[in-house]
Amino acid sequence: MDDNMSNTYENLTFELKWVSKDNFSKLIKIADYIGRKSGKSVYMINPQKCKLLSPSQFALILSALKSVLPPHIIEYLSDLRESIIRITLDGSDLVIKGLDKNASRLLSPYVRYDSKNNVYRAMPLFFKNIKDILSENGYKLKYNFPEWSLSEKPKPNFRLRKYQKEAYDAWISNDMRGVIALPTGAGKTHIALWAIAKIQERTLIVIPTIDLLNQWYDKIVTELGLTDVGLFGGGDRDIRSITITTYSSAYLNAELFADKFGFVVFDEVHHLPSPKYRIIAESLVAWKRMGLSATPEREDNLHLDLLQLVGPVVYRKTPSELKKQRHIAEFEVKRIAVPLDSEQRKEYKLLMQKYREALHMLGIPYSGKKALELLIMRSGKSKLAHDAIVWREKARKIALNSEAKIKLLEEILIANRRRKTLIFTKYTSIVNRISHTFGITKITHKTKREERIKILDAFRKGKISKIVTSEVLDEGTDVPDANLGIIVSGTGSKRQFIQRLGRLLRPKDEPALLIELVTKGTIDSSLSSRRVKALE
Repeated sequence: MDDNMSNTYENLTFELKWVSKDNFSKLIKIADYIGRKSGKSVYMINPQKCKLLSPSQFALILSALKSVLPPHIIEYLSDLRESIIRITLDGSDLVIKGLDKNASRLLSPYVRYDSKNNVYRAMPLFFKNIKDILSENGYKLKYNFPEWSLSEKPKPNFRLRKYQKEAYDAWISNDMRGVIALPTGAGKTHIALWAIAKIQERTLIVIPTIDLLNQWYDKIVTELGLTDVGLFGGGDRDIRSITITTYSSAYLNAELFADKFGFVVFDEVHHLPSPKYRIIAESLVAWKRMGLSATPEREDNLHLDLLQLVGPVVYRKTPSELKKQRHIAEFEVKRIAVPLDSEQRKEYKLLMQKYREALHMLGIPYSGKKALELLIMRSGKSKLAHDAIVWREKARKIALNSEAKIKLLEEILIANRRRKTLIFTKYTSIVNRISHTFGITKITHKTKREERIKILDAFRKGKISKIVTSEVLDEGTDVPDANLGIIVSGTGSKRQFIQRLGRLLRPKDEPALLIELVTKGTIDSSLSSRRVKALE
């Protein structure tokens, strides 16, 4: 048979070197002749022709051609005779064969027709939707995905707090899909670990940074007692029953993970809807999905796509709500207004005046973020728009980095010498200045990973009591608990504010204090007002 045919495509097209006149007459009743290629005849199975035959005619033709046709064509025709729909994986696509008109109509929201190969295709994301619709309408299905049961039984050595159990139950009630929104420090990880222990299926955990790989690994090993745990990222490529990977690694290897897991956890799930990372969710067959985030909302509104990629927000608690229920540390947010000195105020006013005049000349009737977005769009062709962006940024730097903040910071540090303190700024230049002026250990984007780990470990053990950092510790790093946070400068992002506050919120006897230093009468005040709305 090898001399007579070759299977060139994994679809309904096939090649035959020669068939008898009698077999050709049978073959042409179920297939179309396409042409010649490399001395062989090319055919494609025509499902519509097949369906015009009576069951007995179809059975006779299939029996006569069994020794002639390739195995994958025989398999397809056998399924077709029994009205079986077969679902397979082809790279990052589900391939659905054997759909009739009614089935294709039922699946129209999820599938697309591939005319070249005469099959239907869909994103693996929709596997369960497709399976459920076909099963509910009486269709027989065949699919052959790997076994997803864990190789060992998890033994959790912890219990969920009341609100964590509520979050888990809400997720279960939503068919094991959805996003859980809890503040940093509220124990979202334990909810995911509990789900792994209860579901007991192979699990993919997707995280934002390499720093978190080992932290998740340690929690799974120590708190679930599992050993079949692999890391995929940072030089490791070990796929196990529980596999922990970064968004970047999962994006680059989406096809590799496609059907290997029954459950997937997306940590810091607000990253997932980005144009690049959403491919991870679209390429996974796993239906059971849990997203974790302090603030899943995105300013570009792409968080709305999480409904399809992971599920809706099934549970949410704000820091204020958890504080009232005494699940996290008592905390106070204190806003201290500081002035600009006369020279800085003069320069700030001049820059903002030029900025507003530019908006007026460009016919931009907005202010704030909307105005900036329009300026950025026009800056490539308009020098005035470009200059306006520069003037605004200079004014913002003056407001966020006022001299009065540095003087007040010194007073706060002296009054709180013994408190474990995290100091947050927006600009690396101010991190360097504070570090140099007050002799405080710093962490910036330039700090090597090994050094950052040592610094955070020293902070955890109390060997150092203060760290000054830029935005690098806002997310994706397990920062040891502190009881005083000082925001010297930041953005208007609610997420950033919640994450910075969350560094102080692990339960403790002493109330936590977050101090905002805000330059009054400037952009800094409006940024602060925007971000503190996260507490509402």
